Amino acid sequence: MKKTFLAVAVLAFLVGTASAASDPCKDKTEEAKKLYAKCTSMKKGSADYKNCASSYKILKNQAEQACRSGGLDEKGMRDAIAQWEKQVNLCKSNNKTDNRCASSLQQLGHYQYQLEEKLQLDKTAKYEEDVAWCADRDNEPAKCKDLGDYPKADHEKSLAYFLEYIDKYPKANKVATVMFQASFVLETSGRDEEAYKLRMRLVKEFPNDGLAPKAWLRIAE
Repeated sequence: MKKTFLAVAVLAFLVGTASAASDPCKDKTEEAKKLYAKCTSMKKGSADYKNCASSYKILKNQAEQACRSGGLDEKGMRDAIAQWEKQVNLCKSNNKTDNRCASSLQQLGHYQYQLEEKLQLDKTAKYEEDVAWCADRDNEPAKCKDLGDYPKADHEKSLAYFLEYIDKYPKANKVATVMFQASFVLETSGRDEEAYKLRMRLVKEFPNDGLAPKAWLRIAE
C-alpha cells in the first residue's frame, strides 16, 4: 500500500489542476482516497484487507484514467482521433506545413496517447482483478494458470506521431512539450538511449523552456 499512496498524491495534484466544477477526475480521486484510508485501518493480511486492497487498485486505475482523459470516454477519444487524423491527412495531401497542420498533428498524438493509456489501464485493472480472484482460491482453476505477464503499454502509434511532429516542425511552439512526452514514452518502452538523446536535444535547443529542468533531472538520473 505504500507505493499506492504516492499514486494518490499524484492524483491529488492532478485534481488541483482541474476546474473547480465537479468532474470525473476529482470524484474518482476522492473515492480512491477514502477507500485507501479505509484499507489502511484494516489488519494487514486479513481477508477484508486483501479484498479492500484489490478494490482500491481498480478504483485507483479508474481515477488515473479519468484524470488523464480530460473527461473523455473511449468513444470521445476515438472521435477526436478521427477528427484530427482527417485534418493531418488533408495537410499531407496538400503538402501544407503551417501552424494549423502542426497543431493538428500534435493533437492527434495527444488523443492517441490518451486512448492507449485508457486501454492499458483497462487491461491492468482486469489483470489485477483476476490476480485477486485467483489469490482467494485454494485450487488453481485453468483461468489462474493462464494469466500471463503483467500487461505492457503499447504507445508505438502515438510515439510515431510525436516523432513525426518533432521532425516536421522543429521550431513549432509545442515541440519542447512533444519532445518531453516522446522521451517519456521511449523510456517506458525500454529505449533508454533514444530517450536520453532526445532529452539532451531538448535542453540544448530549448534551455529556457519550463520543461528543461525536468529533462535535466531525468538525464542525471
